[in-house]
Amino acid sequence: MSADRRLATVLFTDMVGSTQRAAHVGDQRWRELLERFHETVRRELRRFGGEERGTAGDGFLATFDSPHRAILCAWSVREAVRGLGVEVRTGIHVGEVETMGRDVGGIAVHTGARVGAAARGGEILVSSTVREAEAGSGFVFEDRGPHELKGIPGEWRLYAVSGAPLDAADVPSRTAASPAPSGRLPQLTRGRLVSGVAAFCLLFGIAGLYVIVRDRGQTFAPGEAVAEAAAPGIAVLPFAVRGEGLDVWREGMVDVLSTNLDGAGGFRAIDSRTVLARWDEGVGGAARPDLAASLDVARRTGARYAVIGSALATGPEVRFAAEIYDVQSGTNLGEAQAVGLPDSVLSLVNDLSIQILRALPSSPGADTPWRAAASQSTASVPALKAYLEGEALYRRADFDGAAEGYRRALESDSTFALAAYRLGDAYGWMESIESDLAHEFLTRAGRNLERLPEREALLVRGVLILDAGSLEALPLFEDAVRRYPDDAEAWFLLGDTYVHLGPQALVDWREESDRALSRAVELDPGFAPYYLHLIENAVVNADTAGARSVFATMTGLVTTASNEIRTYGMGLSLALGDSAEQSRAIAGVDSVDEQSVSIVQRMTVHPRLYPRLARSVEAWRARPDATPLASGWMVLADLIRGRVAGAADRLLDPLLDAEGRAYTAYRLHQTGLQTGSPAVEEALAAPPAGDPFAAFYAGAYAAEQGRWPDHAKAVARIRTHARQAAAAGDTSDASFTEGAARALEGFGFLKKGDRESALQILQAAQRQATGYGAPRRVNEIIRWWLGELLLEMERPREAEPYFTSLVFEVEPDPLAAQRLGRIHEGLGDPATAREAYELFVTAWQDADPELQPTVEEARAAIARLAGSGR
Repeated sequence: MSADRRLATVLFTDMVGSTQRAAHVGDQRWRELLERFHETVRRELRRFGGEERGTAGDGFLATFDSPHRAILCAWSVREAVRGLGVEVRTGIHVGEVETMGRDVGGIAVHTGARVGAAARGGEILVSSTVREAEAGSGFVFEDRGPHELKGIPGEWRLYAVSGAPLDAADVPSRTAASPAPSGRLPQLTRGRLVSGVAAFCLLFGIAGLYVIVRDRGQTFAPGEAVAEAAAPGIAVLPFAVRGEGLDVWREGMVDVLSTNLDGAGGFRAIDSRTVLARWDEGVGGAARPDLAASLDVARRTGARYAVIGSALATGPEVRFAAEIYDVQSGTNLGEAQAVGLPDSVLSLVNDLSIQILRALPSSPGADTPWRAAASQSTASVPALKAYLEGEALYRRADFDGAAEGYRRALESDSTFALAAYRLGDAYGWMESIESDLAHEFLTRAGRNLERLPEREALLVRGVLILDAGSLEALPLFEDAVRRYPDDAEAWFLLGDTYVHLGPQALVDWREESDRALSRAVELDPGFAPYYLHLIENAVVNADTAGARSVFATMTGLVTTASNEIRTYGMGLSLALGDSAEQSRAIAGVDSVDEQSVSIVQRMTVHPRLYPRLARSVEAWRARPDATPLASGWMVLADLIRGRVAGAADRLLDPLLDAEGRAYTAYRLHQTGLQTGSPAVEEALAAPPAGDPFAAFYAGAYAAEQGRWPDHAKAVARIRTHARQAAAAGDTSDASFTEGAARALEGFGFLKKGDRESALQILQAAQRQATGYGAPRRVNEIIRWWLGELLLEMERPREAEPYFTSLVFEVEPDPLAAQRLGRIHEGLGDPATAREAYELFVTAWQDADPELQPTVEEARAAIARLAGSGR
C-alpha cells in the first residue's frame, strides 16, 4: 500500500498524572476509569470529525480536516473529562502528513507530539501555524514564547488556547448518526449526543448575530401552538419516597425522567413545571394520592401517558419503581424497576427510563434518538442532587437559595451545563437582563451545549441571543413554544423577549407579551416571577384593577419580605396610589437598591403618570449615592414632559456621562428649540475617543448641519470600535456598532436627498443596531428617522409602526404620539387619532411656553375629532 500525502491538523492528547492515579486507585478502578476516558474522548472525536489514528494507554493521536475543528474538539474533551475527575494536556499542529490506512506519519506528526509534550495539565497548546490559520476565528490565544522542540529543527513559538467562541460546542461531526428506524426503540447508550442541536448554528461576525431557525411555513400565533404538539405526551408525576436522603427525588425524578424521556421514540415529556403546577392544584400536599387522582392530574397536563413511581431505601441500596398508565383508559401498560447503590443513581435513572420506553406502545414517527440526558448533563450524583435542590427553591422564587444550590452543583461538576444555565438565569432574576454574572454563567452553559438536552439547549441559545440584544431571539422562542407548547419557561422567555425587544422589533409588545406571559402563568401559576412583567404591563395599559389583582396573586406565592414584593409594591403605590401612598413610595426610594428604583421608575412611564415619575426621580437624584443612571432619569423626566429648558440645564450635571449627555443634546435638538445653544453644541461638538454612542449623536448632528467631514469622521470612529470589538471576541458589540455606523451613513444619504438609498440602509441597520441601555437609545433615534423619512415619502402606513414603537418605550418620546395623531387623522381613523393626540397633550400639558403652540394644535385636533365615535 502506497503512502498518501495531504495537509492535515494533528492533535495529541493524554491524561495528566496517569501513572500516579493508576497506583492510587488500583487496577480494577483504573481500568474502569480508562474505559470511560477512552469512551469520552472517542465520542468528542466523532462529533468534531476527528479520525483516531492511534492510542497508547491514556494518549490519543487524531487528525482533522481543519484546525478549527481540532481546537473545538480539544476544548470539549478537556471539559468533558473533568467530569471524570481527570485533566488532559493537548498539542495541535498543522502540516503535511503521510497516511497509509489508519497509520499517519511525517514531520508534522512529530511536531504535534512535541507541542503536546510541552503543554501543562489542562492546557491546549498550539503551534504558530495553527494560531495564524485561526486568526479572527473567535479563539483567544496566549503567547507562551519560543520553544525548542526535541528533534525538530529551529525555534517554535507556541500559544495556549485560553478562550473559545460561544459556538465552541456547536460544530457537528462530518457524518451524522442515522436515526433509529420508525417504530423501534433506538440504541440506548450513556454517551449518546443530543441530536437536533446542530439545527441551530450561531454564526458570529461583524455583520451580526444570526440564528438559523427551522421555518414551519406559518406565522406564529399562540392559539396555534397546542395544535402543533402531535407527539403523545408523557407526564412523570412526583414520586412517593420513603427513606433517609430520598426527599430530593420526590420532585427530582419529575425533572430527571422528563428530561430523559423527552423526544425518545417519538414521544414528548410534559414540562416538569406544568406537571408540578397541576399536581399542586389537584392533590396539594397529599404524598400518595389514589390512582384516579393521579391520572386526573396527568390528564389535565394534556398527557397521553402517566408515570407513577416511588423511591425506597432498602438497606444500603435504593429502589426506584414506576408504573406506566394510559391516561384515558386507566390501563396499566407495564412496570419498571431499578435497584442499586445511591452513588449509581444516574445509571438507575437511565435503566428506569429504558424500561418505561419499552412499556410504551410504538409511536408513529419514532425517529428521534433517545438521550440519557441526565448522565449527559453530569456524571456526578452530588452535583445532580444539589441541582435538584436548587430547582425546588427556584420554583418558589427563592433565587438566592436556588443560586446556592446551583453553585454547589458546579463545584461538584464544573461542566454541568444545566446548573450553569440555571445559575445564570437566577442572577438574571436577582439583578437584571444586563447582569454580568448572568452573562458569565449563561456563556459557560453555552460552551457545553452538547451536554444539554435538546429542549434546554434551544432555550439556552435563545437566552444567549436575548442577552446579546439581538432580534433573532424572537423567532427562536416562537419556534420553541410551537415545539414545546406545554413548556412554561419557553412561554415566559417569549414574553420576556417581547417586553425587552418588542419595540425594536416593531411589534405590539404589550399585547404579545401579555399573551405569552399569561400562557406561562396558566401552565405554572405557582411560579411567582411570571407575574412581574404582567404587573408592569397592566400599569402601562392603565389597568389599575388588573395590576392590583396580579400583584395580590403574586404576593400569595412568595414571602412578604421578598425584594420583589417590596419593589413592585412601591411601584404600584407610586403609579396607582393616592397622595399618601405616593409620598410613602417616594420616601422609600432611599431604602432600596438602584436596580429596584429603576424598576419603580419604569412602572410610571405613562403620560398620565409623568408628574409622579418626576417626583420619585428627584428623590433618587438627591441620594448621596446617586449614579449616572439617576441623572439620566432626571433628564428623561424633563424631556418626556416637554421641559426642554430644564433638560438643557441638566447637561451640566456632573453625574451625566458622555453618552447620556450626547443623547440628551440630540433629543433637545429634535424639539427644534435648543439647536445652536452652547450646551447642545458643546455636548455634540467633540465626543470623547472610544465612545461610539457619543460619536453617533455627534455625527448625526454634523449631518444635519452639512458638516460632512465631521460626519465621515464619526462613521469612521464607530467602525474602528466595531473592528476592535470583533478582534476582542465581543461579537454582539461588534454587530451593534457596525449597525450604528451603517445607520449614520444612511442618515447622511437622507440629508443629501437620496431617500431611497437612505430607507434601504436605515431599515437594515435598525434591525442590526439593537440592544439595551445605550444601544436601545441609538435604535430609538434610527426608528425616529425612519418614521420621519416615510412621512416625507408620503407612506404614512409604513411610518406608523415606527412611531407607535416609540410611544411606550422605556424612554418614550411623546412627539411620536403627536405624529401618530396626524397619521391616523389623515388615514381616516379619527378615534385612534384622537387617542394619540390625547396621549401627547397629557404628556406635554405642562411643557415649556415655547412648546405650547404645538400642544394647542393637538388640543384643537381633539376638539375637531370630538364628534367621532371610539
